[in-house]
Amino acid sequence: MESEFAPTNGPELPNINSRIGGSNQLPCGTVQNAGGISRAETPIRVLWTDTGVYMGKRPDHLQNWQSAMFKSFDDSINPVAAGVPTAGQILIPMPDNQHLPKTAAEWNQFSAQLKAGMMQRIDAALAQGVTNFEIRTVQNITIKTGYWTNLLGGFPLSQQARSVKFGTAFLKALAEVRAELAAHHSVEVTGMAGSNGGFLATESISRMGSSPLDKLILVDARAYLTSTLKTAKIMNGNVVIVNTGGDAPSLTWMIANHSTSQMLKLLNPRVSVFYTDPKGWNIPASAHIAIMMANPSSTLVVKEGQGFTHGPKTTMTMADFRQLLLRTHGQSTGQAAHTRQAAEIQPCHESSPGSGQSAQADQLGGVSFQMQVNPDSIRSDDRAELRRRRQKILNKPRKP
Repeated sequence: MESEFAPTNGPELPNINSRIGGSNQLPCGTVQNAGGISRAETPIRVLWTDTGVYMGKRPDHLQNWQSAMFKSFDDSINPVAAGVPTAGQILIPMPDNQHLPKTAAEWNQFSAQLKAGMMQRIDAALAQGVTNFEIRTVQNITIKTGYWTNLLGGFPLSQQARSVKFGTAFLKALAEVRAELAAHHSVEVTGMAGSNGGFLATESISRMGSSPLDKLILVDARAYLTSTLKTAKIMNGNVVIVNTGGDAPSLTWMIANHSTSQMLKLLNPRVSVFYTDPKGWNIPASAHIAIMMANPSSTLVVKEGQGFTHGPKTTMTMADFRQLLLRTHGQSTGQAAHTRQAAEIQPCHESSPGSGQSAQADQLGGVSFQMQVNPDSIRSDDRAELRRRRQKILNKPRKP
């Protein structure tokens, strides 16, 4: 794994052995070793995370991206998913601009290399009995490329374009990883993208026209309303938006603004929108993507958006809220349709028989919550107008 190869064009990646044919193809139902996993029935859960730009100096895994590629997380990476062992952590740093692919063929080659590298790590982890994974993409954007302008959405367009191409190549690779695993396993893939990671996710998925994710969670995302709406349409509404009290300012038409997220909820009622308020005095930017980065034991108040109103407040820890977001999935069908409607977080209570409401109880940290699925709350006479507004936004020409 220490050796590197240099394709004729495109980036240099650590050497990846071919996985096609040979002993890597195990018969259905076999176990690779005594501590391994049956490839026939094991459920596999993959969490893709991206936290956007770096506020400090350029981290080592970006300066030395070739040696960091496909490795476990270093000390500068805080895992989002609890309980994922080191063998289940996979780091995907974006190459520097000099080594990025230049043509469509080179990008396709790069995506194939990403797929092979991820599968090599996943197969090795499965052999150790690991079934939970967190894959972290790291964008090559830091404070040195204009962080404070970046935070307001004004990245240098060329660097943002490169990040979207990187995100698209990664998501295409993730789709192939999912397809290969699904031949032998039940697979569930969730994305949690914060800050500029939300931009990368929505721009990539809206351009691809497909998604390898069962659910996408956008945290204080610097994602535009139009691209988020298109992404939600592609994913049949299985998108969750989280806004944080104490976040940094953003452009008006980005979903980092809670009012814009509320508008999106009106335009697509199947999308879930949450407003979170971490405990304490939150000065601007102090709580940016807190649910991904803050101490899991810290507390916050959560309320779910219902158009331009909110449901009841609920107090919980960061860890509880993360678990709630990650555990509550719609139908796990990957790129197929999801039928989950908007859900309200409420204190757990008994539902009366025959009420027409389905509920799923979840015990988190000693606190009982219930995900109660209700019909859309928008009046029927509003639907035609909302559909018209939504279609107008979706059909708006993209600026060059």
